[in-house]
Amino acid sequence: MVTRRRRARECAVETLYRCDLLHDDPRETMEDVLKRRRTPERSAAYCRRLVSLALEESARIDETLSATIVHWKLDRLSYVDRAILRLACCELLYIEEVPTTVSINEAVELAKEFGDDRSAQFVNGVLDAIAKAHPREVPDSTKSQAPGARLQETTDPS
Repeated sequence: MVTRRRRARECAVETLYRCDLLHDDPRETMEDVLKRRRTPERSAAYCRRLVSLALEESARIDETLSATIVHWKLDRLSYVDRAILRLACCELLYIEEVPTTVSINEAVELAKEFGDDRSAQFVNGVLDAIAKAHPREVPDSTKSQAPGARLQETTDPS
């Protein structure tokens, strides 16, 4: 069964992938992905949240990933692995209501589905190291969300 957040994460990864590869406009790309995949509104809302936050915090996310990936450069990773890591790192650092293990497991599943034979193991190792090294930080833009929006999202932790 594909949960609404799994669907949102798939759309977010595709959006980040396409933007990185083709340098497309993120908002237009995301709306195109959501429309083409016929994404239900609850999934679309979480996708929008993830993509917006990943873009807003891109410098910090890339800095965190670069510091964690030993003997490798972020720009040398495959576009797919980089998109998955950026999305999951964003979720790990900034989305409080999603448990760390869920964020990591979901990213590993995305890597199995969209990456190569070694992607899942690599993604797991990087995210595990980030989770151990960095407590969650919630930017002001996330803190100011309407209480109802946060409550609605906490009903489905995956």
